[in-house]
Amino acid sequence: FIPDPPATRPPQALPARIPYGEWKGPRPRAVGLAFAMIVVAGLISLSGGIAASRNPVTELPANAAEFQRLGVDAGEYAAALQVATMAAALVVFGIYLLIAVLVREGRNWARIGGSVLAAAALTVAVAADSSVQVTAALVAAAGLGLLYRSDCRRYFRPRRSQYLSSQDS
Repeated sequence: FIPDPPATRPPQALPARIPYGEWKGPRPRAVGLAFAMIVVAGLISLSGGIAASRNPVTELPANAAEFQRLGVDAGEYAAALQVATMAAALVVFGIYLLIAVLVREGRNWARIGGSVLAAAALTVAVAADSSVQVTAALVAAAGLGLLYRSDCRRYFRPRRSQYLSSQDS
């Protein structure tokens, strides 16, 4: 003789995880415009970096005599400087793209971090007297400024829970 199981409800299974894009709701138009502006700013910055890497090195640093004492040729130094400039331009472009993509996804930390980076880029560009980089930083800052409008606030609100919850009832 086997007793009947107790008359209890089986525990509810956890609901499926809601995909990130679904719980955010529709993307505001300002977010799409900001994405485009940040990408354009990255392209402006990249073009400025490419132009800077192609410019011939006309001034050697003050410690050029030290380079010669160490056996480093001025031409090798200039070539290394051009490669480093190109690499830095590519890294900066990658950062612009990363921030743009994460902002388009609605990541609030990317909106805030991108704003801080745009302010820092603008400060560095003004100090370096680089009009191309100032333009890029201003375009990025304008795009990021759009993200602080009231119609974008909901889109950047953090997720409360990754699951549909009605577990407590």
